[in-house]
Amino acid sequence: MRKFVLVCCVPFLLTLCTFAQHAEVSGAYDHLTPGKDGFNFSAAFLATKHLGLEGDVGGYYPSKGSDHVYTYLGGPKVMFATRDALFTPYVHLLFGEVREIGNNYLGVLPGGGVDVGTKRIALRLKLDAIHFNDGTHARAGVGVVLRW
Repeated sequence: MRKFVLVCCVPFLLTLCTFAQHAEVSGAYDHLTPGKDGFNFSAAFLATKHLGLEGDVGGYYPSKGSDHVYTYLGGPKVMFATRDALFTPYVHLLFGEVREIGNNYLGVLPGGGVDVGTKRIALRLKLDAIHFNDGTHARAGVGVVLRW
């Protein structure tokens, strides 16, 4: 499943971004409860200034042990301000695969955040709740967004 996502979905999302009216990519440091730190990369194709499709990939690692978590998610994204605004709040609802200790689960991630900066580059602050394997985990992050 992971190979399918990497081979098919990531190039598809990048191709959509080249034809998009607006597009953005972001990279972030994330903390996933309980006690896992890691990375998150996302790309979004924005069909309008307010509505788009987002793909999200993340990896989270504990300070001790080998309980790694990997996420491969995608879904709709809604932005509430124009791209020229200093503060751009957004919400998203992502679905996909969550991989933990060799097991695959269906993941659902509602959440959102705010982008602070110019129309081309911004600082992203986000807070999400990811549901998988009969549990809910908080995901908080800070990162950089590039737009075109």
